[in-house]
Amino acid sequence: YHEYVVTPKQMTDEADHYCRKLQINPHLVAKFVRAPRELALKAAKEIDAARAASNQAAEDRALRLYSSAALRAVQMSRPLRTSNLIRLRHRSTLDAPTNIVWIKNGQHAEITFQAGEIKNHSKVTVHVLDHDAEILWTWINVHRPRFLELRNLSDSPYVIPGQASPRLEKDVLKLPIGCVSPSTMAELWGLGEALVGLGVTPHGCRHAIATLI
Repeated sequence: YHEYVVTPKQMTDEADHYCRKLQINPHLVAKFVRAPRELALKAAKEIDAARAASNQAAEDRALRLYSSAALRAVQMSRPLRTSNLIRLRHRSTLDAPTNIVWIKNGQHAEITFQAGEIKNHSKVTVHVLDHDAEILWTWINVHRPRFLELRNLSDSPYVIPGQASPRLEKDVLKLPIGCVSPSTMAELWGLGEALVGLGVTPHGCRHAIATLI
């Protein structure tokens, strides 16, 4: 276990190395920013093929791949911490507002994090547009319900549903259980990264997007 523990400095060094590669290799930048759409297209084809073959295991894997594309679609719009992606809510609860409001269905999503939800404790608004918005919309409205059904999960307000309890640095909001765990988030991200082939972690992705911006 201890061989795989990475210190914050190692994470930052790795992200800096990745950013330097992006800054001098435009073709890698193109692959990086196109990753959400490429993954979504591949996942959609695999979902159709799995359903045609009545192969639920293959359909489950393809749905998880689409969720990885949706995560990247949000991350490409603004660098976010993994914890914010885990707690991202597509609808409100009695104790917490939704993060996502659709300005135009499938074309423009406004994502708002209230003060206390992010590290610097200020309100932040993120805009997801065009293809990235289409991927997020399709995941939430088309593929997510089937994902819940296949996994026999109870519905929850989180974009990526699971069975874990969300972690908050402070009790700013009362959030219900039903999100994915950090380990599951890493697994979903890794599923997509295995196909993208750039070797970037969620932390590295966040760092790289901030650098590109």
